[in-house]
Amino acid sequence: MPRIRKILFPVDFSEHCERVAASVDSVARHFRARLTLLHSIGTGPITQIAYPLRHYAALRKELRETATFAMEEFIQQHFGSLRVNGLIRDGDPAQVIVDYAHKQKVDLIMMPTLGYGAFRRFLIGSVTGKVLHDALCPVWTSAHKARAIRAATGPYQNILCAADSGSGAVPLIRWAGWIARRYHATFKLVHVIPALDEISRNRGEM
Repeated sequence: MPRIRKILFPVDFSEHCERVAASVDSVARHFRARLTLLHSIGTGPITQIAYPLRHYAALRKELRETATFAMEEFIQQHFGSLRVNGLIRDGDPAQVIVDYAHKQKVDLIMMPTLGYGAFRRFLIGSVTGKVLHDALCPVWTSAHKARAIRAATGPYQNILCAADSGSGAVPLIRWAGWIARRYHATFKLVHVIPALDEISRNRGEM
């Protein structure tokens, strides 16, 4: 049976995260779930080469202290009386998120898309895209816009589930239907098939 007892909210303290914080707060309160905010510090191998070891260590310490302060401010500003666990981790953001969600048996990951242009996504990849691909639990994301928009805070009235014909579609549909029932919302199911003039290598890509 689906459940939402643990919610993971990866944050980079950007405007996009601020805009969806109210939605995260609303869902956590609705399901009385334990909420964890996770920030990943990833400087990459080039940074290690560019700085001597002692300077690199000092840089990482400063980054951690700055992130810890930002986390405390973010929690206080957006979550008020809700009990929230704030964590700072080192490593590639997508991998850190997926590993934590798996090890801690997280029920739902909530994170915004950042709305970067296509060229920048090609260079650095999409953290949200990687999490969507690798996570074992459902992932809630916001609308992909170049300019951040404020997400709805619920109660939600319409739940849209986009599913393919793969083996994972059935549990996905059941999970989305369960969410809809919990919110007394209208449930809509969408399946997209490739157009006759499809030119993308990833057929059916929206």
